[in-house]
Amino acid sequence: VTKKPTCTEPGIKTYKCSCGETRTETIPALGHKWSEWTVVKEATEKEDGLKERTCSVCGEKETSIIPKIVIVDNGDGTTTRTEEAPDGTIVKTTTGAADGSTKVEKKKAYTDKDGNRMTVESSEIFDRNGDRTGLEKKVEARSEDGSVSSTATITSGNDDADVVTVVGAGSGSGVVSGDLIDKALALQERIVREIAGDAKNHDKTLHIEVSASDADLILQQDSVGAVSGSGSALRISSGNGSVTLPKQVMSGITGKGDLAISFAKAKYSDMSDAQKAAVSDGTAVDVTIASGGVSLGNALGGTITLSVKHVPAGKTPVAYFIAEDGSKERMDGTSYDPETGMVSFDTTHCSLYAVIDEDPGSSGTGIVLYVCIAIAAFVAIAAVALVIRRRP
Repeated sequence: VTKKPTCTEPGIKTYKCSCGETRTETIPALGHKWSEWTVVKEATEKEDGLKERTCSVCGEKETSIIPKIVIVDNGDGTTTRTEEAPDGTIVKTTTGAADGSTKVEKKKAYTDKDGNRMTVESSEIFDRNGDRTGLEKKVEARSEDGSVSSTATITSGNDDADVVTVVGAGSGSGVVSGDLIDKALALQERIVREIAGDAKNHDKTLHIEVSASDADLILQQDSVGAVSGSGSALRISSGNGSVTLPKQVMSGITGKGDLAISFAKAKYSDMSDAQKAAVSDGTAVDVTIASGGVSLGNALGGTITLSVKHVPAGKTPVAYFIAEDGSKERMDGTSYDPETGMVSFDTTHCSLYAVIDEDPGSSGTGIVLYVCIAIAAFVAIAAVALVIRRRP
């Protein structure tokens, strides 16, 4: 080393050959190692404050303004005080509510030591005794290169946090990079640490998202084990919908080889004549899952969730399993989300499914109606018989 690097200046490493020739190589600058911010001057309603931090290597100091405190009368008897903490967190405290409660809202955006961009927002309610009675919190993280994002949400009255980590898998076919899976799981754990003190449990989902209409992906055995070991569910989504394998299913297929998942719009050329007639003008999808080269079929070891993109034609969308002979099995618990356009249902096997629009009375409602009519008729007959018996 002919020149040592400093916090701001690169160093130089020189190599010399026995023949006398030399070459040099640049050593990157070390970068400052900053202390935590300390307040030099407190902010007030009239004046900005000042904070300072120091590099532990070179002793350089950096200062930054702390914005003045802002107090606003909300016109409903409450007052909101907005101030900035030394670490950059914006804190809004609302007091004066009729029940004596206090609302504290916080927001902080920062880059962690690994280059992940973090945003933390929370809203807490405290009663007049200072005890916390409500919490809502959202944490968002994005990797330095933008390839992975993760979100954790805690809703009021719920001690569990929903943690969803999204990975882009491009065109929708091929092997998903093990490095990308590892990066996603690392970011997921980073966000879990951020909410550790506020959530008792974490419902984690690794969501691999493809830009194509269909998904045909392979997770290598090590990646399958890593996802299972993290306690995450696995979701594969495409333009046509998604398939979600809960953590119990992931645990059961760990160690059996690569995991291949296909979720695609069904091809009429692959259907029997009976299946074509059963599907009619519905939205049909074909779902296959194989572990270690062996199709799991109905040996999933648990329940998976399928969501199918569908536009109802003014009727009720109903999901069906379509057998080879064209017979249909209605999937109980079918739900439709008009915001996402997804029809979702649970199943224990991979196969051909179709979402078919039906009149409200044709998918089970009619049976209820007939039962109600029968009961009403029985009651009417009984009432007439009672009247006849009471006649002198």
